[in-house]
Amino acid sequence: MNMTKCFCLAALLALTAGAFPYNIHAGKLTSLLRTTDAQDFVDITEALKTNDLKPAETIPDYMRKNVPPEEGTVYVILSVSVEEGRSISIADYILSADGTECPCRGLASEKMDFFDPRCFKLNGPTTAKLLFQCPENAENCDLLPAPGFPLASVKNLVLFKKAEPEPAPAPAASEEGSPAEAAGADATATEEAKPAEEAKPAAEAKPAPAKAEAKPKEAAKPAPAKAEAKPAPKPAETKPAEAKPAPKPAEAKPAPKPKQEEESWF
Repeated sequence: MNMTKCFCLAALLALTAGAFPYNIHAGKLTSLLRTTDAQDFVDITEALKTNDLKPAETIPDYMRKNVPPEEGTVYVILSVSVEEGRSISIADYILSADGTECPCRGLASEKMDFFDPRCFKLNGPTTAKLLFQCPENAENCDLLPAPGFPLASVKNLVLFKKAEPEPAPAPAASEEGSPAEAAGADATATEEAKPAEEAKPAAEAKPAPAKAEAKPKEAAKPAPAKAEAKPAPKPAETKPAEAKPAPKPAEAKPAPKPKQEEESWF
């Protein structure tokens, strides 16, 4: 990420912050940028090889080194409009991020797209960029003068705001609801309907024809009691048939006497 892009993001942040600019000894603190992007630095080892110890507005590619923030940290870049006749240095301020003191790690002018450890001080008029490395979970910071420097401080700068957790969705009510809820709803509706019934209609408004009241359903008639079971009739007593005396045998009539043959006349 080049410095031009950093300036654009910083300007956007300054427009939305609302509290910028802040007056400081060198001029005005105009913006704050919190980023996790790697930044370009002068590779001081390569600079020493060629004995190139003076800061410059441009550097060859072999002296440029892209450095990400250390694990668990972020870069914070402050932009300062340095007024004419004033100056700012890398040793003027420290950044206290939620109590953690962070020294300035780099200084650059608006014409530079890298931070140069060889650049110790910038004179105005110019726009200076001061780079700090802070804990990533820090939400606020204070720009404080370094020990021994009687400079004005700027407090309560916001680094980021934690997103508020979304409220849990309300449980979906069933279509019919529980019997207790239904009874409560009916009672509430009845109470709300009473004032409307008691209120008299306006003189000019004709009352609407009353709807025929629905006749209450007749209570279900109780089922007829079951007929008491009558005891089964006793079986008829069977009297034993009286033995009738056997008919007397017919008296044997004596066989008719044979007629005596008439005495023959001859």
